[in-house]
Amino acid sequence: MKIEEHLNQIMHGLDEKKLIDTNLLSDGVHTFGELYDHRAKLFSVICNLFHDISWKSKFHDDGSMFEGYFIVGIDTPKGQATYHYGLCY
Repeated sequence: MKIEEHLNQIMHGLDEKKLIDTNLLSDGVHTFGELYDHRAKLFSVICNLFHDISWKSKFHDDGSMFEGYFIVGIDTPKGQATYHYGLCY
């Protein structure tokens, strides 16, 4: 197992047990929470500019979804780009 995979497993376990908040982890400049927030806002601008090829849904194609989330996507000539976002967005 690669060290990155091992560290991710450790962080995921600590986050599940509420011992850390992974949104507060930082690269020294930005937290993961800040970066995800920036991505959500930037992707919303793209989707609003290209609303004819963009979409959002509270469900995946198979009817499943992560609790408290929805999915946003844009269909491009090179394929789909999608992200999951918290319902707060």
